[in-house]
Amino acid sequence: MTLIFGAVLFAIPVLWLAYLDVRENRVEGSGGGVLTRAIMFGAIVGIGVGAVLLPYWIAILKHPIHQMPIPHDSRSNYFLNFQTGINYFIVPYGAMILAFPFMLWRGASISRLRPLLFGFWVTFILALGGSTPLPKLLLGRAFDILTFERFTLWAVVLALPLVGLLAAEVLDRVQNAGAFVLALAAICSFGMALTWLTINPYRPAQAIDVQPVINFLNRDGHDNYRFLTLGFGAELAKVSTYSTAGSVDGDYNSARLLPEMTQYGSAQLTNSKFYAAAGMESLRAMLRHSNQYGLKFIFVHDTFYEPLLVFTGWQRIETYDNGLVTLWTKNDVPPAHRIASDAMPSAFEGLLWGTLPIGSSFLAILLIILFPERRRAEQEDEEVPFGAEHRYVA
Repeated sequence: MTLIFGAVLFAIPVLWLAYLDVRENRVEGSGGGVLTRAIMFGAIVGIGVGAVLLPYWIAILKHPIHQMPIPHDSRSNYFLNFQTGINYFIVPYGAMILAFPFMLWRGASISRLRPLLFGFWVTFILALGGSTPLPKLLLGRAFDILTFERFTLWAVVLALPLVGLLAAEVLDRVQNAGAFVLALAAICSFGMALTWLTINPYRPAQAIDVQPVINFLNRDGHDNYRFLTLGFGAELAKVSTYSTAGSVDGDYNSARLLPEMTQYGSAQLTNSKFYAAAGMESLRAMLRHSNQYGLKFIFVHDTFYEPLLVFTGWQRIETYDNGLVTLWTKNDVPPAHRIASDAMPSAFEGLLWGTLPIGSSFLAILLIILFPERRRAEQEDEEVPFGAEHRYVA
């Protein structure tokens, strides 16, 4: 999604700025040359992306995403939901919100900053999720698949040059007081984010000691069966990582191909109750087919689920973490067996996926170090008075 949407949102302002620089004779060249280089660069990038993400393309062609849309707060109206507005708007932007009027005024009044302002504005509107009708109109069905906090991050990145211009002007005019105000704004932004991690209603109620759960799954042949967690939240990932047993649940929604999950609009089974009827129906379907998947052990950290387990024939046999976690089982469940599927990547695809994405990142960093931008290197050799840089850009 970063490739499909993020690359476009960043590329358009860059191409627009390149065209303006050529048209206004800031650099040598022509509009046709800018377009030609853009097409050539796009073709090279397309070939590279095709190779680096080859396992993804193979997987998506074999198994297109048929997951029912899963509700997500980033698609809601931030102005009507106070907690969502704080979580997805106030906290991510922080003190940058105070700079929005300056960004609009300065970005609109200076031609060379307009592409950047345009890129930020479009990304900012998309980051508002369901607060305006525009994201749904522009994205169509993708609106029900995407989560929109990524657009907020991209909007912040696009805004940084404009905010940096404001910071430079403040320091140029009122140095000491300006430095104090900017530092205070930064401290408040970070402090607000850390505070929200503590007081927000989405935080886990209490920590879970999952080591006894991992120990149980890794001994006495218990990994011959599959397991499920209920009420574990993010701890599901830790249990899955350190245990040798398999689970019918998982964190990555698009990788879950079992019909008991894809046919319902809910995410992880461990958080079923937070997805209302869709989540509980998905859980009931999985419990009904427990014998088919070799699902023998269920670890519960939320008593909300216990009546459903009793009703469907499960029995509690052990407790962990001073009674906070209980273990439930069924006696007639056969050992888990491999489910025939072509969804498992080949060893070659696994090798590509484990090396090329991170390798391309290291290669990009290496190229930047070895081949610095020629004009930037020349400018660094010149002595520029403090505060003159932003005046030159303006």
